Amino acid sequence: MALEYVSFARAIGRTVLRALWASGYSANTALRWLVKEGYGYRRQDFLADWRELISGAVRERFFSEMPKYVRPTIAMMTTKASPVGDKYVYTYKMNLYDEKTGKLYEDQSYSIGEEKIISIQEAEDELIDYVEQYPEELKVVKSTLINVKRR
Repeated sequence: MALEYVSFARAIGRTVLRALWASGYSANTALRWLVKEGYGYRRQDFLADWRELISGAVRERFFSEMPKYVRPTIAMMTTKASPVGDKYVYTYKMNLYDEKTGKLYEDQSYSIGEEKIISIQEAEDELIDYVEQYPEELKVVKSTLINVKRR
């Protein structure tokens, strides 16, 4: 039963970490808040989750505020887990509008692979051309670069 509780507490903690970070909480303050609410879990596990989730949020904010003409440097990129596929992968979060149904699809993740480093605008243009070729007649409403990976 204790193992189930730990898993449950960790799952709850992971769901609120980004909200706590966005509200200005530090890692220690967030852990104290979770413990006060009765959802604390091992400090090492919490800090590992904090680093994993918050580094993704920081990268999203970093890339979304970067000018479109910039070509990301090697230092800005994360490394892919396996060396399969293209040398560089640009990942975007997009909002798409289906003209046939009138439905808006929010926060769809799409990636585009490249053999060389290109600017954010070039990658975005290439991805928009690719997405708008779908037979569903999807139009890109908004796109935000969230990560660049290299192998």
